[in-house]
Amino acid sequence: MVKVRFIVVIITIFLSLMAIVDISDDIKIDTNPQVFIPENEYVKSYRNFVEKTGSLNTGMFLIKLDENNDNIIKGLEYLRSSLSEFIGNGIDRVFSPLDAVQLKITSILPLRFETTNIIDNPDDINRLVDDPLYNNFLVSKDKEYLNTFFWMSELGNNDSLMAALEKMERKLKDEYGLEAMAFGEFLVQKTLFDYIKQLTFLYPPLIILIIIILFGIALKDFWLGFIAIIPSMVAVVFSYWLMIRFSITINTLTTLVGSLIVIIGSVYGLHIAKRLLINREKAVSEVELFKITLREEIVPIMFSSLTTVAGFMSFIFAPMRAFKMFGLFISVGLMITALYACFLLPFFVSMKGKNHRKPIKLEFLVIPGKEILNILKYVCAIIIICGFISIPFVRVSTDELSYFSSNSEIVSSANKISESFGYLFPYYVVIEKPEQSEFSSDKEFFNVINSELKKIDHINGTKSLIDVSKSTGFGLSVLNSPLLRDTSLGSFLSSFVTENKYIIMINSTVTDTKIAGQIETDVNELLNSYNLTGNVYSPVLIWRRINNEVVINQTVSMLGALAVIFLLTSILLKSITDATISIIGVISAIMSAFIAMAIFSIPLEIGTSIVSVMLAGIVIDYAIHLKIWQRRDQKGYPEVVKTVLANSYALALGFSVLLFSPLKLYARVAVIVIIGVLVGGYISIAVLSGEKFAKILNRFKLIKRRKKNE
Repeated sequence: MVKVRFIVVIITIFLSLMAIVDISDDIKIDTNPQVFIPENEYVKSYRNFVEKTGSLNTGMFLIKLDENNDNIIKGLEYLRSSLSEFIGNGIDRVFSPLDAVQLKITSILPLRFETTNIIDNPDDINRLVDDPLYNNFLVSKDKEYLNTFFWMSELGNNDSLMAALEKMERKLKDEYGLEAMAFGEFLVQKTLFDYIKQLTFLYPPLIILIIIILFGIALKDFWLGFIAIIPSMVAVVFSYWLMIRFSITINTLTTLVGSLIVIIGSVYGLHIAKRLLINREKAVSEVELFKITLREEIVPIMFSSLTTVAGFMSFIFAPMRAFKMFGLFISVGLMITALYACFLLPFFVSMKGKNHRKPIKLEFLVIPGKEILNILKYVCAIIIICGFISIPFVRVSTDELSYFSSNSEIVSSANKISESFGYLFPYYVVIEKPEQSEFSSDKEFFNVINSELKKIDHINGTKSLIDVSKSTGFGLSVLNSPLLRDTSLGSFLSSFVTENKYIIMINSTVTDTKIAGQIETDVNELLNSYNLTGNVYSPVLIWRRINNEVVINQTVSMLGALAVIFLLTSILLKSITDATISIIGVISAIMSAFIAMAIFSIPLEIGTSIVSVMLAGIVIDYAIHLKIWQRRDQKGYPEVVKTVLANSYALALGFSVLLFSPLKLYARVAVIVIIGVLVGGYISIAVLSGEKFAKILNRFKLIKRRKKNE
């Protein structure tokens, strides 16, 4: 047996190390929100617009104006030159205040243009403020910042470009004495990328450490506490390895796979380790010890893992591919954990003699008394009722900035830009050029549409081709000329007009997806009223589509998980009554999560939408173990109650690590899961420790049967 144990340990370590090396070399992280949305007409149209114009991949590089600093022009020249070096390598084009020009015609036949720069010295900056095109575009409305636009050719994580942007900020400050900052969708995704790496590689070890400490205290043996969590650690490694082999990228959702496998799967190892200690007095040999333990625990652990996996597999029916992959690999990891815990974990436990340890006593885990249990039953009813009432009050609205704390650097930068320019993320109204319309000219078309757009709530202003016309003095027909594409203004004009479409930029500080949806609706109604065909594009509206899918996903996964869990529990317990009682704790945990979301204004979003299934998977394990040991051994039942309490506390402490995450996305998940597992644990103990619920259900069945016979 010693040789077998040694071989198992060596093989586990060897394969895990190989997988870790493979993961470190090939892991891919994708922070693009589009991984969460299915293909539909809007998304296809959105991507087509981005590919043709690059307009939505906009970056802003702000330099704070300082009247006492004569280096402003030199700083702008350095910035434009540095950004231009990345054209073709992450940046598509650059437009600086130094590129602001005035046009004049030098020849009519053939038509030729000559451009004159507006800015030649610091005093000329005031001319930008007076220009209808460049005011609040290249210079802020409060004259505090100059803005250099750059359009990203892609939103992927370009490490060399990100490092260069940081270097530009430092050099502008150190050598030119200018305060500067870059901002845009790319920076949000870069920050998310860094935090996701932390959550993928840093947080699981911290969670493991906390669980080991608590398990060590519960089992009175820290080495055994470490052994109990080995199955979930191995499962995490191989789950990520499988993701790499199947080319699945890590995103803001799948990064939780490792932490959740550790937190949820650790209970299987705890059950086995606890039972091994209790059974030491019964066994005369190590082989017999393993056989007794496996015979007692294999049914509850395997059925518990199957019900949990069934819950997570309900994500397969969700419309979002990211959720499908999340559910799949969580399920794979939990099954690996359960199998490893049952069949291989005992090999890690050393046998040091029959009476080496006394039966375990968990004095610090106090089993609730009869009075407390009765109170908890009434609390259960209140939680379920209040939970259903709370559901309509849960907010379904989020955006990328809501991931970050309000005092974070990225939110602070966003607030500065919103205050100074009156907009943040771009909104574009793309209108097909009308062949026949009620407008007598393009000039009337722009004047009317711009005027109507400004009347819509939350729209602070617009920029369109008519502003270029006012700035240059040239008519719209001239600005539509293909000859202008070769001038320094040509690339800038591509943001306002294409071959068959006009593009109007909307100035709005709205990042809330619900309000953005109302803006989109109002704009579409405006276009329809003038028989115009067009679309509104914005990263914020992409998040609105994601939110809509999240609601569908939450409904499908929660109902699917509850149905499958109830079915499997009924099969295991061979009683619909017992299955109904067992699932009460699950429903209480889910309802407590909705109550917490309503009270703490936690929105239903990508992270929080997985909590219902997660709680169902965790709490049903408690219920199955409690019910099986209640039937099997009344003397052993209190020890199972203590194990459930120990695991509830371990999960709550494990998730508490996420409370310190720099991303509010994961801190919100932690809050509602901590509440849910504690509520689920205690309610499961309460409803399964008495016969009152069974009597009520049996009485209900009896009444139905009597009515049927009558």
